[in-house]
Amino acid sequence: MNLVNNEAIVFGGSDGKSSFSDVWSLNLDSATWTQLKISNTEEEFARLSHSSTLIGQNLFIIGGHDGSEYHSDILLLNLVTLKFNRRSAGGDIPAPRGYHTANAFEGRVVLIAGFDGKEVFAEVFYLSLATFAWTVHVKNYVIGAGVGK
Repeated sequence: MNLVNNEAIVFGGSDGKSSFSDVWSLNLDSATWTQLKISNTEEEFARLSHSSTLIGQNLFIIGGHDGSEYHSDILLLNLVTLKFNRRSAGGDIPAPRGYHTANAFEGRVVLIAGFDGKEVFAEVFYLSLATFAWTVHVKNYVIGAGVGK
């Protein structure tokens, strides 16, 4: 879950049987849930035990489990256009994992620890955001502006 202005954004999760790919917004002023309509749904991105870090108008969703296997990919969910983009990174790429943490710090996303179903990872990686220079850093915007919920 990520706090964005007065809304809490939730992506994915599980009920113990299935992994979900839906995105929900909880308006903290009215205590009202709204399902966000993602506009490019030709590929489903079901995830549980992933990390989600807000950077500008994007949620950087890293790794997690899709119900079948762990991943090490980077998904960006643009909260203005309500579209997913899969991004690649170079360098030392972390092994697929879930149950890790990832946070923005000084121009980087820092990923710590995790678990792949067999091994507990005790390591730290960072992703330099300089490679994502196109990412717009906006402090105040409307989720799904011009797209509709």
